[in-house]
Amino acid sequence: MGLTRTARPLAAVLLALALFAPTASADDPIVWRTDYAAARKEAAEKKRPLLILVCSADCVYCRKMEAGTFAHPDTVKLLGGRFIPVKLDAARDAAFVRGMGITVFPTTVIAGHDGTVYAFLGGYLDGGPFRENANKALALITPAPVAELAVVVAERPRSEIEALSTATLELDERTATEYLKLADAWAKQGKPAEAAECYAKAARAAPKGKSAGIAQSKLAALGK
Repeated sequence: MGLTRTARPLAAVLLALALFAPTASADDPIVWRTDYAAARKEAAEKKRPLLILVCSADCVYCRKMEAGTFAHPDTVKLLGGRFIPVKLDAARDAAFVRGMGITVFPTTVIAGHDGTVYAFLGGYLDGGPFRENANKALALITPAPVAELAVVVAERPRSEIEALSTATLELDERTATEYLKLADAWAKQGKPAEAAECYAKAARAAPKGKSAGIAQSKLAALGK
């Protein structure tokens, strides 16, 4: 299941969110935060995105993800090294569930440290697809710094600069494509404002690419 939502502020949900959720088991390989407010503060301090897992007590697939997907060494490494993992309970954190429009469990929400949501993964995901979607969200949240690219360009011989430029354009186009997918998902859910924002981001991500033209056409269609 691909990325389906983006750019939804969590501030309104924060006001109603309970501070404590069920604690993770003692042998859980992932250090899940259960105090959302503290996790949000930690994310801001460390400049890391939040990965929020929402489960329910009687959810068979929640337990399956905990025992399989989140027990896999690659998932443990990804969450521990790149995210602030948070686990919430559907009953105790009902305000969060309502505010985010969560209707299935488990649901994984990936947000920047500023609260902007970049991924909304509803339902069970096996390890491979889960990590793929998490990495796609990371690519949207933390693109390669321009300063780092400048250093790479400066160190490359002239013969390699064109190849590097092409690779950069391809990366921009892939980013734009992901924004297009997110925008289409918002449009299907009857959220034109959110869809328009994503189409605009797609157009800006790769202004000379194929996705830009598609995004601009769909953005114009939304305004009709």
